Amino acid sequence: VLPTFNIVHTQFLYLYLASLSPTICSRFLLENWRIFSNPNTPSILRQTAMAYIASFLSRASFAPVNLVMTYLDRITSWAMSYIRSRETQASGMDFMYTDLNHHGPFYSACQAIFYVFAFRHTELTTSETRMKTLQGMSWQSLITSHLNPLRVCLPGVVRNFSAIARGYQLAYCTSIIQRNSRINLPVVGSLSQASSKGKPLLLDCFFPFDPYLLEETKDYVGQIYRPYTGEIIADSDEEESSDDESEEDEVDTPDSGLGRKRRERMDSYRSSISSCGRTKRDSVGCLNDLLMQDLVPASPGFA
Repeated sequence: VLPTFNIVHTQFLYLYLASLSPTICSRFLLENWRIFSNPNTPSILRQTAMAYIASFLSRASFAPVNLVMTYLDRITSWAMSYIRSRETQASGMDFMYTDLNHHGPFYSACQAIFYVFAFRHTELTTSETRMKTLQGMSWQSLITSHLNPLRVCLPGVVRNFSAIARGYQLAYCTSIIQRNSRINLPVVGSLSQASSKGKPLLLDCFFPFDPYLLEETKDYVGQIYRPYTGEIIADSDEEESSDDESEEDEVDTPDSGLGRKRRERMDSYRSSISSCGRTKRDSVGCLNDLLMQDLVPASPGFA
């Protein structure tokens, strides 16, 4: 399943099977963690494995909060170790340097942290012990590192994490987000990577367990599926103004994740029901218009 691009419903078999037994649930997460933590595994597979971990922990209603906390701590520890191991290589680089080719797994780990916390923060902060554990993860050091994960992670995920983490005094992202918004255009002589259209490179918007759309079998998933119940953070005026530059048609979709308009891809039915294009009432991520311009329609397959 991991090497398969843009599948829509097949992976929900894993979600259903994992709900039948805590052992299956644990083995599913451990197998994905084994793939992610193996440096000899291709980067794209490592990123996909982390996407499965993040989406599973966020969406599986049967995943206990202790399990979520364990993996948040594990992912954070890995990310912090990754930063420390590359501090000596950071000389001469500034916050404008982001390289998905070399640091893709790191950025996917950071996005997993932001995504899971946005979904499960209510449960994760109900006790003093858990709050102390979260405070000990030092997310402020993570987001202020020279690798600048807030610039590469999906804007919708970043905005929601920023608002929620600030409320719990776990991380303060506003100044970094504002700084990153000023460096999206390529600068002559800088190490910053940007697309040919002057837009920053972002992580793929793949969240495997986004809303299930098959009506006849929806009852099997609905009982084990967690919708997003938090507040949806709207885009800034600056980001919305960039939409005017596009000549593509847009559809106002109040049920699409963070309330952002979603482009209607008339040339590809597949992309319209993909992880980024299908209707999502409650998703935290996969909503940035910039990504929709770069998606390559997949060949017809299982949906």
